[in-house]
Formats: sequence, structure tokens, C-alpha cells
Amino acid sequence: MLRHGLANAAGNILRIALAFVSIPILVHNLGLHDYGLLTLLIAVINLGALSEVGLTTSTTIHVAAALRLQKPDQLRDTIAFTLAVALVASFLAGTAIVLTAPVLSHWLFAARQKQYYTVIIALCLAALAVLARTVFQVFIGLLHAMQRFPTASALQTLWFYITQLSLLGISAFTHNLAVFGAAMAGAAILAAFAAWWHVRRDFNLPLPKWRAAPEIRRPVFQTTWDVGATNLATTLFNQGDKLIVGAILDPVQLGIYCTFTTIAAQINTLSAATCQPVLAHISRLGSDAKNLASSAFSTAFILCSVIATGLAAGIILSIPPLLRLLFPAVSSAHDPSLVILIWAYTLIALNAPAYFALQAMHETRLVRNVTLSSGIFSLLAIGSLAVPFGLVGACIGNFGFLIITVFIFKISRKLHLSKADLAAGLACLLAPMIATWAWWAIFGYARRAFLLVAIAFGLGSVLFRLYRSHRGRTFPSS
Repeated sequence: MLRHGLANAAGNILRIALAFVSIPILVHNLGLHDYGLLTLLIAVINLGALSEVGLTTSTTIHVAAALRLQKPDQLRDTIAFTLAVALVASFLAGTAIVLTAPVLSHWLFAARQKQYYTVIIALCLAALAVLARTVFQVFIGLLHAMQRFPTASALQTLWFYITQLSLLGISAFTHNLAVFGAAMAGAAILAAFAAWWHVRRDFNLPLPKWRAAPEIRRPVFQTTWDVGATNLATTLFNQGDKLIVGAILDPVQLGIYCTFTTIAAQINTLSAATCQPVLAHISRLGSDAKNLASSAFSTAFILCSVIATGLAAGIILSIPPLLRLLFPAVSSAHDPSLVILIWAYTLIALNAPAYFALQAMHETRLVRNVTLSSGIFSLLAIGSLAVPFGLVGACIGNFGFLIITVFIFKISRKLHLSKADLAAGLACLLAPMIATWAWWAIFGYARRAFLLVAIAFGLGSVLFRLYRSHRGRTFPSS
């Protein structure tokens, strides 16, 4: 569990690092106009592939359950039906992209311009990229079900690096959007082939099969729908808060808010990646192994807490040089806004282990409903607080997402949780945050290095003890 979580986090860190380096290079090579077109193309591909997460999670849950039951026919039919759903979903998304390509291109350029046809070709290639990416994610779900997380993380990182490096290389020689579309489609096809190559060594992959037994078809549909709807809602809410802030505040405040949320969101992304393997672990264990499932959840909880806390403390203590780098002309009066967002996202990250554990126990409808409710409440809080309190109020509104702590109360009735582990994780999460806040209030940012070393030592000790306590523990493996 610990090794799998760290492998996931390492892959995410490598991808974030390359993305951070790529953006200024692409802007320099392409200029803002053509870079804007490239981001539009990437946004279309990402929008068309919204079902990816639902299919990946659904594949992991149901294939892991079939592996646990040791029923070859059910395993084969589950994989075949999941592949069929992936192909149909990606075909519908790709068709929608192709049909809307002329409209989108005409909106951007007049029909007489050369770029009009270039955009249409690029969007048609984007449909191919969506198809390859969706199939790739199903194979990633199969690898997760077999608890081969290092392999899955390596394949996802490889796909991202091939894509980004291709875009960087092409941007140095041409601005043709169709070439960029071909590069992204080619990278997705290559990634899907590499994932298939790894998966076929463990599975005799069947052909896609639409007809499956109702006991297979209904759960796969339900899980894919619930997780896909949750992902869509999360995406819309993550963009909706920016629309609200932009409508209430001025563009400068919006730019600062968007940058702050991007920084704080990395806490959530990386800490969630470390505990994502609990989805496969609990799916493989089943309801007859609550003690092992509880242990896996407790490990994920502590690991998530350690990662979230370390990131939060590091970012808080790096705020002055970070903001001088990002906004040289902006005063330090905005520092508290970023601190508030970091606290909010760190506390929200605490719910990630329960989020994955409930999905593994087929509580996807609860996850969907709670996520929708918390998103709506957060948007209302952001809008209502931004009017009287400006940027600070908008940042405080993000605490509305803490409604998802319902997850923790629900999970406590599903598993025999160790209260000592949960209390240790909560203390580990909160103590360094309180320490950084107190240090800032008393000493300002003086002697930051000393406090960072102290926090790193404390969190490292927790990780080491976690590794020692779980080194001898074994979980079912393929």
C-alpha cells in the first residue's frame, strides 16, 4: 500500500514538473495567439475524455472483485463489457467533436482563412486521441485491479512525457495546429499499445462484448455513470468558481485567485494520488476481510495526511519568494488569501481515502451525491463571501467543500477503523499547519529553513514508522 501510493505520487510529481517547464516554452515558441489555439485543442480532448475516470474506476472495482471470486467466465465477461462501453463512449464523444468541428472553426476563423480548415483537421484528429485515451485508461484500470501501480504510473507518465515533448519539439518548427493534433493522437495510440502490451501478459484479453449478464452489466453501468458524473461535476465546479470570482471581482483579482487555486490544488492532487491504491486493495479484499480493509484504509489515511501536511507547510513557508516570482508588482497583502486556500485544500484532502474506499465498497451513488452537494454549497459560499470581503472572502468560501467530511462518518460504519491511527493522522495533518501559522505570526518568515527541517524530520519519522509497521503485512496480489 505504501509503495503503491508513493509510486503514484512520484508519477504525478514528474508530470507536474514537466507541465510547469513546458508552458513558458510553448508560449515563447508559439506566441499567445497560437498557444491559445493549442490550449483550446487540449481542452476539447480533455472534455471528450471526461468518461476516462469513470471507466478506470469501474474497471478497477469490478475486475478486482472478479479476481477475488476466482470466476474466469465472470472476469472475461467483465473485461469484454468494459471494453465495449469504452469504445461506445469514446465513439460518441469523437463523433460529437467531428460534427461540431466546423462550427467551432467558423467561430474562430472565417471560412476563407487557411486556419479554418487546419482547425477542422486538428479537431478530427482530437477525436482519434479521445478514442485511444479512453481505451488506454481501461488498461490502466486493469493494471490497478492487479495492484500493479508502479507499472500503471510509469505508463501514464510515459504517455504524458511523449505528448509534452512532442509538442515542445513541434513548436520549435511549425505553428500548424493539425500537426499538434496528430502528435497528441499518435502519443495516445502509442500509450494505449504499450498498456495493452503489459496487460496481455496477465490477461487473455477478450474481444469487446456488449451482451453480458445483468449482474455484470448493471453494476458496471452504475459505477461508470456515478464516477463519471462525479468527475464532470468536479470539473464544472472547479471552473465555476473562477467564473463567479471573475463576475464579482476585477480581472487582476481573478488572475491572482486562479493562480492561488492552481497552487493549492496540487496539495489535493498529490495527496489523493498516494491513497488511490486503496480502491484496488479494498475491492480485492471484499466484505469478508474488514480487518485487512480497515488496515489498508488507515495506512492510506496516514499517508495522505503526511503528504498533504508536508506540501501545505512547504508552500506556506515559501509564500514570499513564490509570490515575488509570480506577481512581482503585487503587494504582500494577498499572502493571507493563499494561506487560507492552502488550509482549505489540505483539510479537504483528508477525505480522499474515504472517497476511494467508499467507491471500492460500491457506494458510488453516495460519493456522487455528497460531491455534488459540497460543490454547490462551495460555489454559493464563494459568491456570497466574495461580495463583501473580496478575494479573502472567495478563498474562505472554498471551505464549503468540507461538507464531504460526510465520507468519513459513512466509512466509520463500514470498516472496523483504528481510532488511534485516525487520530494520529489527524494530528499529523493539523499540527504542522498550526506550527507554520504560529511561526509566521510570531517570527514572520525568519528562520524558515529551521522550521522546514523540523517539519520534514517529523513527517519523515511518521513515514518511517508507517513503513516499519506495515512492511510485514501482506495483501492479496495477483
